[in-house]
Amino acid sequence: MEGVYTYPHCPFREVTHAAARRIPALRRIAAVLWPAARRAEWLRVSESAIESCGLGGRSQLRWDEIESVHLRGKRRRARLVIQAEDGRRIVVAGTMPAFPELADRIGATASTWYPVALPHGRALRLR
Repeated sequence: MEGVYTYPHCPFREVTHAAARRIPALRRIAAVLWPAARRAEWLRVSESAIESCGLGGRSQLRWDEIESVHLRGKRRRARLVIQAEDGRRIVVAGTMPAFPELADRIGATASTWYPVALPHGRALRLR
C-alpha cells in the first residue's frame, strides 16, 4: 500500500535544486539557515518505510526506527514531524497537497502508538 505525496510543479523549486546539484555544500547550508529547506517536498509512504526529499537532501526512516510523530498547528500552518530514535526527522508542511490524508495514513500505520498532549499540538509516541 504505497502512497506518494508531492507539491505541484514549481520553476523556482527546480532552479534551487539545480543549484544544489552543482554546489553540494549548498544543501547543508540551506538546511541550517532556511527552515523551509528542511521540509519534505516529496514523500513516499510504504509498508516498510517513509522516504522524503527536499532541498536539504533525502531521508528515509523505517517504521521500526520512528520514535514519535508530532502534529503541530492547524490547517495550512500545520506541520507533521516524524522523529527517529537517533534524531533524524522528516518535516511535512500543512501546505502539502492531501496533507490530512497523509497525516491520517501515518497515524493509521502507526497503530501501536498513543496520543500525547503537547503545549503546541498533538503527538503519537511509540509505546
